[in-house]
Amino acid sequence: MRKEFKGIAVTEVQSPDGAVAMAADHGAHLLSWTLPGGGNRLYLSETSQYGGDTAIRGGVPLIFPQFGARGNGKRHGIVRNIQWQLEFSGVEAGKGVLRYSLSSDASWQDRFKLQYEIVFDARELRLNFGIENRSDHAWQCCAALHTYFAVGAVDEVQVAGLHGLRYLDQPAGGVERTQHEELLTIAGETDRIYAAARDTLILRDGARELRIGKHGFEDVVVWNPGVEKAAGLADVVPGDAARFLCIEAGAILQPLQLAPGASWQGAQIVTV
Repeated sequence: MRKEFKGIAVTEVQSPDGAVAMAADHGAHLLSWTLPGGGNRLYLSETSQYGGDTAIRGGVPLIFPQFGARGNGKRHGIVRNIQWQLEFSGVEAGKGVLRYSLSSDASWQDRFKLQYEIVFDARELRLNFGIENRSDHAWQCCAALHTYFAVGAVDEVQVAGLHGLRYLDQPAGGVERTQHEELLTIAGETDRIYAAARDTLILRDGARELRIGKHGFEDVVVWNPGVEKAAGLADVVPGDAARFLCIEAGAILQPLQLAPGASWQGAQIVTV
């Protein structure tokens, strides 16, 4: 169903088992994945701005072709702030589906086509992201799915599956560390890029548990701004830093290398 939300065009689809996903044409941004009787499993800020050159705070922002300030372009790239083409919305093979595409225009030196597919039901959310090099030369890029998971209290959650991995500690200036703890807990600002991360993590939030998998992406980012930094973010409601944890699948530390005509695909899979 097409409708307007906060002044932008969105599409809402319900799966046969009652889950509902809503995504915006702006950035092909998944805003919500709501389970029957279970609420939205994605955090979405009540004070987020929508449309224009502003990134939406929450849901799943798409990051391409640059991650953060790792490059000379716009922070986290440009595709989260522009209009995508909705190619399909509805039900396929018993699951809700939203399918988007975006092609670069002639002003871009590195030509590309992006394809993004949201496939879901009440048990699983799968985000498929594809990149095609349409230039006559090779180029490299980064990509990530910046997923904001809604949690009850971030200082009480646990993330399993990161033990023994190397990571860059961004608040400490990007110093490389190794996680020795069996379970990651969040205490204040956390911004870590885990290299060559395992393909499955577990997010434990009280009695709830999410299995967060990835395919194609090598890295994982875990991010929460903490109370002090969140106070400087106009689009985060006071107290909301405790209500989300970002766990992102990314190709960051080793950028993707695409030859002319080559394609790449990655996915994040979330299971209840």
